[in-house]
Amino acid sequence: KEIARASGMKLLGPNCLGVINTHKNLNATFAEGMPPSGRISFFSQSGALGVAILDWALKNNLGFSKFISLGNKADLNEIDFIEYFMEDPQTDVILGYIEDVVDGQRFIKVASRCTKKKPIILIKSGSTGAGARAASSHTGALAGSEAAFNAAFHQSGVIRTRGVKELFQLARVFLSGRLPKDNSVVVITNAGGPGIIAADEAERSGLSLRPTPEPIARKLRTILPAHASVYNPVDILGDATSERYEKVLQVLTKARGFSTAVVILTPQAMTDVDAVAEAVVKAYKNTTKPLVTVFMGGEKVSSTTERLSKEGIPNYSYPEEAMTTVSHLVRYSQWKRTPKSKVLRFKTQRSKAKSILKEALKSGRQTLT
Repeated sequence: KEIARASGMKLLGPNCLGVINTHKNLNATFAEGMPPSGRISFFSQSGALGVAILDWALKNNLGFSKFISLGNKADLNEIDFIEYFMEDPQTDVILGYIEDVVDGQRFIKVASRCTKKKPIILIKSGSTGAGARAASSHTGALAGSEAAFNAAFHQSGVIRTRGVKELFQLARVFLSGRLPKDNSVVVITNAGGPGIIAADEAERSGLSLRPTPEPIARKLRTILPAHASVYNPVDILGDATSERYEKVLQVLTKARGFSTAVVILTPQAMTDVDAVAEAVVKAYKNTTKPLVTVFMGGEKVSSTTERLSKEGIPNYSYPEEAMTTVSHLVRYSQWKRTPKSKVLRFKTQRSKAKSILKEALKSGRQTLT
């Protein structure tokens, strides 16, 4: 570290996997294979996790722009790469796995600027006692206070996920660049139960399933069977054809009362899954609003979900996953629209404050009250 700084050289690692730049066809790692080129950049404090994710990306055709293995962060760290990705024209979404943060104040400052331009989605591990001990033995990281990290992420607009699956679910939806104007969501479903689950999760996630405005409801009644529900969720019944999905989507994606559409499908006997997917793709191309799908099932929907993915439409296995993702979109959209707040400064007794903090740390306390 001292040699690198004395010579003006930047150092990555040690104990790291290396770097990948797909746009330069550069793989300076000991990971096998090159991920597809894309618009996601990812940094990881765990090299082994990085190898697994790169392999997963190859299988799922998820494109990366850059991959950085941080290792023990003797010199370069996550803040340096956030700063770099913020200005990188080949990066639209920034992902990361970290076990600690080297410089909290600088992290908040840099991340706050970056998230006004591009989303930062992170896994921060070591959040429990067991996790913190594992992080310390893994990379020597001091995991720090969970409350402090949550506050820092909230203050800087960083999106925190619980695991790898949610990390990439969010990456897919943010890649579209579509952000909702507000928290209003409309759900279109061919099954009542999943629609109710979606409604429950929407409310828990702070989303609004507004009742369908009467002018829109009247339009829906002209194209749906009499016993269909035209209110939100819009239940178009189990015998729904692709034509019915298409007509309903055409009405609801144009409606001013909803900012995001969630399309649910269960593969019933009369459901043409592929044709419904084409109807969804057509609706997606004809709107600028966020649209996500929940094609539930396994074998009957597997090839169709690949088709949706190629068109940039995120698909989820369950309604609650879709609603959680939409809630992150809404909060990030609100963050981007929030004007920068003024920093209030007060006259303080620095020496007295320093003494109080010193005593608190000495006694092992994490809070002052």
